[in-house]
Amino acid sequence: MSHLSPNIYGSALPSAGLPPPPSYMRSPPDRARPPPPPAESPRTIILSNLPPDQEIDLALLHSLIRGGKIEYSHYDPVRRTFAVHFMYPKDAVNYISWVASQGNVYLNDCEIFFDLVPSPAPVPSIFLTQSNVSRKLYLGGIPSEINARTLCSMFERYGVIEYVKIVWERKCGWVAFCRIADAFDALRFIRQDEPVFRRSRIEYGRDDCDGGMQEILEGGGVSINARKDVDIVIGRFKHLGRRGSAPSAAPPPPMHDPRPLPGSTVHLARADNPPLPSYLPPPGRPGEVRTH
Repeated sequence: MSHLSPNIYGSALPSAGLPPPPSYMRSPPDRARPPPPPAESPRTIILSNLPPDQEIDLALLHSLIRGGKIEYSHYDPVRRTFAVHFMYPKDAVNYISWVASQGNVYLNDCEIFFDLVPSPAPVPSIFLTQSNVSRKLYLGGIPSEINARTLCSMFERYGVIEYVKIVWERKCGWVAFCRIADAFDALRFIRQDEPVFRRSRIEYGRDDCDGGMQEILEGGGVSINARKDVDIVIGRFKHLGRRGSAPSAAPPPPMHDPRPLPGSTVHLARADNPPLPSYLPPPGRPGEVRTH
């Protein structure tokens, strides 16, 4: 066998007088694999055992959440759960700790359970680099011929709406989405999609959930439409497509009457409180907060 023939048995070939192999045939140098990226801290809160969806609305569910800015939320009517994804893990941890200190939580006579779970995906970097981004948009200089229901029909193409609110005295209003991404799209495209807003002032507003925990005890968004000069429409779990998606075959159901729902009560019972009022059921098991 010639010393230039390939060695099919894997033994070393004599290297005397042979040129080095080209670079693309050389074995890569042994390098240590980079460490895997650190796992993201949990920032998702799951509320379970919710009342039937005909007894609650999106504004009422969001009124239970405070303590930090929310990236997005999702309601599952089949499992009767409400998933809230905070922007920052520390806000989710602080919120779940505060809930644990309050004892049992009831919504319309149903005891609510809270879980802190890992998030399905990280927050997009474009939202982390903008300090003022939120799920809520402020609209200044709203034309007088536009009411809350019309405003809702203009913005619902971008995503699920928590509520739409107009203050006639100031000619301004707010549109609160369930996702920051939907508010981001609305801010970019609303002026070209609806020419009536070309001269209006549109910017991000403060997320209602980015407030103190005391707001939950004081009612939060439950009494959001208490003023007489306020026109408001509250979302009723409308699962709409994103901008540019094909319309569904059946028209979406109309949004419900904005007047408060009968019997919508939020009660937080501390362990050291006196016996619960008669309109609340006795707890079948102590309030619990589970972490994974």
